[in-house]
Amino acid sequence: MATIEIDDVQLAYGDVTALDGLSMRFDPGFNVVLGPNGSGKTTLFRVGAGNEEGHAYECSVGIASQLSKSRS
Repeated sequence: MATIEIDDVQLAYGDVTALDGLSMRFDPGFNVVLGPNGSGKTTLFRVGAGNEEGHAYECSVGIASQLSKSRS
């Protein structure tokens, strides 16, 4: 499973600010992003997927290790 971290994203399209200082972490499992139309949800996922070009942001994708314990 992968963990996605987005740190201090600031994205604007002309005079319209889409994301302003957003930092989030998506851990393995069920994650929900809610918001009204035009609040930046799709832009957030485009950043996480690396599909937003021409903007400065930092996004990292890491592999979360799962430890298993054996019971004796």
